[in-house]
Amino acid sequence: RRRHRDDPGRRALLAGIAGATFLLVLHSALDFNLALGCVGVMLWALLGLIDGLDLAGRGGEATDARGEGPGINRATRRQRQRGGGVRARGDRWFGVRVGLVVIAGVFCLVTLPLSAAIGSEERAYALLAEGRREEAEALLARAARLDPWSAPVRARWAITLEGIARSTGRDELLQRAADQYMAAARLERLNPNFHAELGAFALRVGDIDTGLREIELALELNPFEPERYALAAKARTLVGERLLHEGEADEALPHLERALEIARALAERAGMVPAYVDEERSTPETTPPLALEAGKAYLLLGSFSEAADQLEYAHTEPPAVRFGETEEEAFARRVQAAFWLSVAVHRLGDTERAAALLAEVRQANPSADRLFQELNRMVDLMAAFLMERGG
Repeated sequence: RRRHRDDPGRRALLAGIAGATFLLVLHSALDFNLALGCVGVMLWALLGLIDGLDLAGRGGEATDARGEGPGINRATRRQRQRGGGVRARGDRWFGVRVGLVVIAGVFCLVTLPLSAAIGSEERAYALLAEGRREEAEALLARAARLDPWSAPVRARWAITLEGIARSTGRDELLQRAADQYMAAARLERLNPNFHAELGAFALRVGDIDTGLREIELALELNPFEPERYALAAKARTLVGERLLHEGEADEALPHLERALEIARALAERAGMVPAYVDEERSTPETTPPLALEAGKAYLLLGSFSEAADQLEYAHTEPPAVRFGETEEEAFARRVQAAFWLSVAVHRLGDTERAAALLAEVRQANPSADRLFQELNRMVDLMAAFLMERGG
């Protein structure tokens, strides 16, 4: 027996499917959008179920124009097909069916540009792999126009623009890159990665305030990744080192102190982790990249023993694969640590160890001796400033 389309069970089923459709649309606005094939297929399937319920309900009871008469059978169906006087109660669902068609059309119009944007983005990545940056940039610009709400597209476009600007000397492209970095950070305000990328770019172009603010905002948004502490501390030590190189010890001091605060913040967070947490998943007190930055700050502030401890750890540790450090990055970190450690142990009176470390650095950087003298000059400059301030 065919059930009446208005029975409670059918209404509940229709409400459930409609609710699932609404939640899928809401999810598409917040996470993977309808350009993802499985999401689009699921939407069409749900819309089809809703329409199918309506079609199934048309086989239920029907009445004539006066609201009286038997249920639909073969005879009444033929009569209705010939334009007879039988009227199905399902006609009042005609508006619902039209609405579903309109919604499906709107989603189709939205999905097609998103799919085209993904296609342009994928072709752009292939061109980037071949080194054809300008062609890739044009495709990424097209992808951003088709999908203006995609932060990853904006970020990749910004990186490509910056790469072209660096390789060709077209500085006007740096402003366009800055616009796209900022657009990506605005589109996903709670995503620390885009803030970190914007901050790193700002530091590269000399916008120190923006760079430090965005990098530390990324750390604030996600304080559970140790590599973010290393990045934030590195930004501070770089700024402090640059200011000291220019003779601005008073301005360099707060940046170096902030670098040490960031390093201590990770150690404090590690102390909050329960003892039963697996070591591979627990928060460490420090990491080799962070120890390198802390050692630099200690050295420039005149704390040579603390600097030597941190730099020794950074110099001897293998690649921190758990925290995303590659072999190349680990090699560069060990060379830097050896250089800074040579100054620390020299200040502590171990000239033989300092000479050995400097010889190690010299193999990777022939300018090691000149840089050694420059770093000692900066250490003396900060020491004189601290002594004068203390006096």
